[in-house]
Amino acid sequence: MPTFDDLGDFLSPTLDLPVGGRIYKVPSPPAKDGLRLQAIFSGAYFAVSGEKPERAGATTLDDTDERDLYKVSLGPVHDEMIADGCTWEQVKHAGITAFIWHVAGASAALAYWTSPKGETVPKARKSSST
Repeated sequence: MPTFDDLGDFLSPTLDLPVGGRIYKVPSPPAKDGLRLQAIFSGAYFAVSGEKPERAGATTLDDTDERDLYKVSLGPVHDEMIADGCTWEQVKHAGITAFIWHVAGASAALAYWTSPKGETVPKARKSSST
């Protein structure tokens, strides 16, 4: 039987985001919040792509989800950024970066973080047949 290394040895428990000379450590969310973020991501994908979900019950982004997206994605860092006087653009960019980290991983989050206004985030592609 194979022996597995402890997750803590290679899976980072935080996403470290530098903003205004400070490093904000975004924690991985509790499983319930992570599942909620994944459902929001799935709903957004289907809304943008125009594809129909294979199963019923796909979640779409409602007003409450949109309002809470940054807070849930950032966890306690959201309140820290507000208390530190961060701008709305900083909170929003950090929040979306954290959201992407939670649902798509560090590489996708880095691509968004380093792009102006998130321009490098892949768009849903339409297939073409020849």
